[in-house]
Amino acid sequence: MNVSKWQKVGMEIDATNVDDALEQCGAGWGVVQKEIATVSDTEIDGIPVIGKPVPMLANCRDDTGEVIGVVGDTYKTIQNREAFAFFDELVQHNQAKYTYGGMLPNGHFSAGARVFLSAKMDNMMVGPDECEKVMILTTGHDGSSGVSVQFLVYRLVCSNGMIAIDHDNSSSVSIRHTKNYQDRIHAARLVLGTSQRYFEKMQEVFNLFYQTPFTDTQMKELAVDLYPDTKEGKGQTGRENRRNELFQMFHNGQGHEGILNTKWAALNAVAEVVDHKTGSNTKSGSAVNEFNSVLTGTAARVKNQAYQLLVA
Repeated sequence: MNVSKWQKVGMEIDATNVDDALEQCGAGWGVVQKEIATVSDTEIDGIPVIGKPVPMLANCRDDTGEVIGVVGDTYKTIQNREAFAFFDELVQHNQAKYTYGGMLPNGHFSAGARVFLSAKMDNMMVGPDECEKVMILTTGHDGSSGVSVQFLVYRLVCSNGMIAIDHDNSSSVSIRHTKNYQDRIHAARLVLGTSQRYFEKMQEVFNLFYQTPFTDTQMKELAVDLYPDTKEGKGQTGRENRRNELFQMFHNGQGHEGILNTKWAALNAVAEVVDHKTGSNTKSGSAVNEFNSVLTGTAARVKNQAYQLLVA
């Protein structure tokens, strides 16, 4: 079985409340802010003199002192527990539990610039396939984002994460950092309502995909739509290779024996290629880059494009 991208960057946890979840994945620390100043060219006894103060603040972990973000001097920190507190209501409401968690860098700072938790809800069936309903929460300390909740359907037989954006149902919710209790209640209700609509819609659409025949010719056309020929032949070989991979996965993907020649097989072929075959053998690829790609980057965009083409 393939391994999901958040399993590569996080660790397995088993918790029903956010405090335990953060402690288990090593993110139970707090954030403190420190002033920033320039270093002068002048030295006293070989020690540089602190120069002009800078109107910025360094967000630092209170356990290690590591800088995990530089923000404006009006930025208010929200601790990990405060950012995720609203989610306990969702976990308890859905009889869900936290299953993975971890810390991510942002390219400039060490691990902790972003923190994520994943929560597993009940399962749903798409044809013969058992699928998990998963929500992934992220928060940041570098000023680039608030709290984000991403919904996905996770096909167990192959670990494909289906992130599909329906025109009427978003696959994610963004929530601003806040300490206000009423705002947290509102956020919980917002995520609960959106997630219920999303998962109900996806189960309906994916089962329709399972019931809809899809031919080899249609699969080849889908592959060309996703990876069209390039101008002047630049990168053409890579695109042809990717189209061939998609066609092979359409027939030989993990667990495809019971879903052959259907739109569901086509979507899973795309998901398996972009989730598990992309970036894993490149020097520049990393677990963090793959994680970002699957949730909000290239892999997510390709899967969404395939979904929109199949649902049209």
